[in-house]
Amino acid sequence: MNFIGIMAVQYIDTSVAGALKSVTIAKVLAIILIVVLAAILSIKILNIPLMKSRGIRKELKNIQELKNRDEYIIKVNKVMGLMSSRVENSAFRLSLQSKEFMQYNINRAGITVPGGFRIMNAEEFNAVIKIVTAALLVVSLLIAVIKSMSLGIMLAVIVLMLSGSLPMIVLRSIVAAKDAEVVKNFLDYYLMIHYVLISGANTPLDKIMRSYYKITESQEMRRFIDNCVNHIETYGEYQATNLITKDYREIAEVGKLMRLIRQLYDGSDIEQDLMGFRSELIKNKRYEIEDTMNKIVTKARLSFNILTILLVQAILSAMSIYLPDLGMAKGIFGL
Repeated sequence: MNFIGIMAVQYIDTSVAGALKSVTIAKVLAIILIVVLAAILSIKILNIPLMKSRGIRKELKNIQELKNRDEYIIKVNKVMGLMSSRVENSAFRLSLQSKEFMQYNINRAGITVPGGFRIMNAEEFNAVIKIVTAALLVVSLLIAVIKSMSLGIMLAVIVLMLSGSLPMIVLRSIVAAKDAEVVKNFLDYYLMIHYVLISGANTPLDKIMRSYYKITESQEMRRFIDNCVNHIETYGEYQATNLITKDYREIAEVGKLMRLIRQLYDGSDIEQDLMGFRSELIKNKRYEIEDTMNKIVTKARLSFNILTILLVQAILSAMSIYLPDLGMAKGIFGL
């Protein structure tokens, strides 16, 4: 075979090999393409996300936070339940009367369990007081044994005295402040529902209350409105009046208004009573304003008297300093 033939054979063999190689690559690419298309179709059919978007990550985070919070709530309820059951099964349990009075004050003061997800009940509050008292007594005993007997005994006596009265004093002060805020803003609240009641309560009271909620700046009045609306939505306006009266039993204005609303639903003619109640609230508000003004004037007078005394003292001090110098000057000039 001559040189030309050899070159022709080599050229043909190389072309065939390249063609076979191209066919193999095409088959591989076709297979990869088919696999990719099958994966895409599977993802579309099964609705499987290709990657976690920001929204999905946020949702997963929220789910985890809710799970952690649920676990925390379960732990707190378990611990509080264990504490209250131990105390209630001992000689330090609450009587029924004390329990009811304490629960009223806890509700009004808004005392919650750790985490703030619910209001603490009277048994739990009593258990916390007793356990804290026991811990402080142990500390007093250690001080008595290690450092000073008299100091330890004195601390133990102070702990026992305060544990029986201080918690309720604090609760009652919080409730008194909240009641005072309700009374202070009650006239504005009543004026919004006065003419609705005069007209026969044709407009739902919870709607008027929600309108007042939007304009009041008092947080306690907002809590009051929330409580009233919840009772009305759950039990209706007539039954809600009894529950609202019970929740705010120490505020005479609330009790009287709820009684008038019940009388209205009973079919009584209460127009004159409503007008009298309105006049009474306005009179009390006027008296409150006058009393506040008198207190301001009294404080101003007291401040003025104190400033006058200080001014006189300053003048006398200046005279005591400069009068001898003035006397010397007179001697020098022969005056």
